[in-house]
Amino acid sequence: MDRKKVNLELIKKSKFHFFTIAVILFAYMIVGSMSAGNSGDEHFNHDQAALVYKYIQSGGKDTSYMNPSLPLQKYYGQAFDNLVYIVNHVFKIDDYYTSRHILNAFTGWLLILFTGLTAALLFGWRAGICALVLMFFSPKILGHSWNNPKDIPFAATYTFTLFYIFRFLKLLPKINKIDLVLIALGIAASISIRIGGLIIIPYLLLFTGIYYITLKSFYSLKGFRNALKIVSILLGLSVIGYFMGMLIWPYALKDPIHNPIESLKEMTNYDIGLNQLYEGTITMSKNLPWSYGLKYILITSPIVVFIGLIVFFFGLPFKKSKRVDYLLYSFLLFAFAFPIAYTIYKNSNLYGGWRHLLWTYSPIVVLSAGGFDFFLAKKNKYIKYGTLTIITILLLNPVIHTFKNHPYQYIYYNQL
Repeated sequence: MDRKKVNLELIKKSKFHFFTIAVILFAYMIVGSMSAGNSGDEHFNHDQAALVYKYIQSGGKDTSYMNPSLPLQKYYGQAFDNLVYIVNHVFKIDDYYTSRHILNAFTGWLLILFTGLTAALLFGWRAGICALVLMFFSPKILGHSWNNPKDIPFAATYTFTLFYIFRFLKLLPKINKIDLVLIALGIAASISIRIGGLIIIPYLLLFTGIYYITLKSFYSLKGFRNALKIVSILLGLSVIGYFMGMLIWPYALKDPIHNPIESLKEMTNYDIGLNQLYEGTITMSKNLPWSYGLKYILITSPIVVFIGLIVFFFGLPFKKSKRVDYLLYSFLLFAFAFPIAYTIYKNSNLYGGWRHLLWTYSPIVVLSAGGFDFFLAKKNKYIKYGTLTIITILLLNPVIHTFKNHPYQYIYYNQL
């Protein structure tokens, strides 16, 4: 058998193993969600979803969703909660918290799955498997997947959209219409949960623009026209995605331009103060230092993820990469770093650890998986199995915690 056939067989096996592991994780997460307790957000979101349902049922006449007793709830698109409420209502499900947890776990699984698919797209199926494992054994991600109806569904739709943007960029100058449709749906889904999903639109335009301006052909009339055509299409689908994201968000529908902007301002610096235990002191969330979110990411994520990230830069898969791959690596770094930098710049009100930043995590897991894959792909068996041994040893701590502390995985702190 020649080398090409051997490589194809290995790819097929890796792809099979990827989806086998994904199915196993899906089964565990669905079953695991049934033993989860209720979170504070679920109570408020369920009540707000009931009011949104009245709005839909009345054809827009019932405006009780404005709910003066919970004035900030209207600023959330909370499509996940609204859809879950509709499902429970239509199918007359009495145990609605259990059904919520199952569907919440499903969105957590989608987050893990599309993180793995993104790693597979950039580095191959072996890296995809690595990303699946790293995400699943990131206790903050898994623990919040049971009953966090805001941050996990948002992180899932964000990662879903990034995956299809990456597919779109890798195919340029060719265009797959299905990718465009799914990007629009991803933008809509993200905005429908949190207005912060708007950030995907400038991401899409920025990195598509960088792709074209780094092409020599761009500086010809034909090249410029082609780029302009693509950007025009992206602007169009962004507008479609923007308005689709408001279909079951009454407050945004009331004024599709002003109200989403108002929501963005409110959500950038949430007007609420909660006492937090931080560095041994009870501190009001509004008074926490700028480093709060970043520090929590560093001390509650598995160390193995950061080791892989360091390996990525020193292993330099860049050496064998194409121009578009450099662009996608930069995109991943930007998708992680920019939102965090922006919350620091805006002095955003964070609390509950880094729950508001969970959506930024998958990009560094993808890069970490790519870093480990650089050494797992080596022909030298000592390097390959040595790398696998290191990953296994570093994973022991979060793995033990994950199974020992179910369903409270989110209380995890790493060795730091």
